[in-house]
Amino acid sequence: MKHLSRKQIFAVAVVGFIIMAVVFLYSCRYRFYQYFPAREYREFVVDDGLLVERGSKTAYSGFVRDQTQDEMIVRRYKNGLPDGAGVIYRKGLIAEVGHWQQGLRNGKFMLFSDNGTLLETAEFAADKRNGASREYFADGSLRVKGGYLNDRK
Repeated sequence: MKHLSRKQIFAVAVVGFIIMAVVFLYSCRYRFYQYFPAREYREFVVDDGLLVERGSKTAYSGFVRDQTQDEMIVRRYKNGLPDGAGVIYRKGLIAEVGHWQQGLRNGKFMLFSDNGTLLETAEFAADKRNGASREYFADGSLRVKGGYLNDRK
């Protein structure tokens, strides 16, 4: 049996640390959305269904933040439509995470309680529930598991 040198042990430890860091950051990626550079929603208007800068006809692409006293919404737009992940925070905690494509809900949506417990997950395609859906009790235990096809159970 061959023994590893100190350099090899160090290299393995560094790779392990990097993998753990990447996994950690990925698992809590939505917590960081609130810190992304984003334009304020009040800088825009909706014109013909598209988000455009005030005084412009150009559809906006980038992150937008809309904030009230208790709630913050951070959403990515592409060509004036929600496109990519969007996160809603209430009192500093994630309340909802959803994915959009060309202005339509598309992908996984998750709803959370006021204390951060996952309450519901649902899959969407073309703005309709399609796929697995789960609801949870406030203690985190599974309440209902099912599926949807074109918004029908």
